[in-house]
Amino acid sequence: MDANDEEARKIFDDYNCKGVPHLLFVDDKGNEVDRIIGYLPPSEYLARIQDIRNNKYTLDDFLAQYEKGDADAEIIAGIAMKYEDRGDSENAKEFYLILIKDYPDPTSEHYQRGTYFLASDAFKNGVSMALNAYIASFPESPFIEDAFYTMAYHYADKEMKEDEIKVYTQMTHH
Repeated sequence: MDANDEEARKIFDDYNCKGVPHLLFVDDKGNEVDRIIGYLPPSEYLARIQDIRNNKYTLDDFLAQYEKGDADAEIIAGIAMKYEDRGDSENAKEFYLILIKDYPDPTSEHYQRGTYFLASDAFKNGVSMALNAYIASFPESPFIEDAFYTMAYHYADKEMKEDEIKVYTQMTHH
């Protein structure tokens, strides 16, 4: 399919795809099974396709384990990240909140990703201090750069130059 084609653009939008490469796997009814976003080394790429083919590490797989009561931090984080990849913020938020409440380990990357997602979501929904609070709370987080860029891009999109410059200044002093 030609990625620049109007039909391809519609599919891209219908499935909330963001960026390329974005490989989407759907069943024969058009329901999403999983997706691969970005580049993977060939060996990881082939292994990931085999996992998807075997319904392993997919949203349905994680949800089935969760519903059976086999949930742990990895399963709950997996569910949240799959929803996040699909652009389903409400369900992602629900599972990140479960993760943070039931598995409160501030040193865990999943915990930090969840708190970053929630802060970013709050920021995008008008809570202007949410990402600055995240940065102050988790200064060593691997998501700090993402937090700064989320704010900077937001201010750039809104043509709020002074706030954008403040973020870049803050970023250089972090």
